[in-house]
Amino acid sequence: MNNPQKTGSYSLLQFINEVEVLRGLKFEIRSNLVIIYQLFDGKQLEISKDQILNLIKRSHEKNALFFQINYRDGRKILLTENLIGFKPAAIENLDMMRIPKVVTTPDLKSVIDAIEDECDIGNKGNAKYLELVKVYKSIEKGAENIGINTNNEKLMLSKIVNFKSIGNA
Repeated sequence: MNNPQKTGSYSLLQFINEVEVLRGLKFEIRSNLVIIYQLFDGKQLEISKDQILNLIKRSHEKNALFFQINYRDGRKILLTENLIGFKPAAIENLDMMRIPKVVTTPDLKSVIDAIEDECDIGNKGNAKYLELVKVYKSIEKGAENIGINTNNEKLMLSKIVNFKSIGNA
């Protein structure tokens, strides 16, 4: 896979006008905040304008357009046509080479579904189940590190794990 190509840096106003092409994301500017709404799952991200180092328009080898927001503290997010991408957090005993370098909040739901499947077949506590829990925590922490609330996913996972424990007892 080729590295994405930088195609230009933007002011905040230019950036907001450009990203309007992203159909799955909506943007709002309130005083010192940029608010990004992800329509796919209703997630939102609030970024203080003071936190933004720069805004970059990029393209991938397949000419897929995306935007990158670099924070002053070193964090960054990627905005694709429909999703907010972010770096998963390092988790103890999780081989980070086994998960993508950029993840999204819908990935949380996919991992929750896989954990539920493991519980359904009575594999709670086995190596695959434990690895999936680590992957979930990595994505969850990555989302929280950029300011996305994951309380609904935490509740969903808790209900599945607790319910499946009672059902398998």
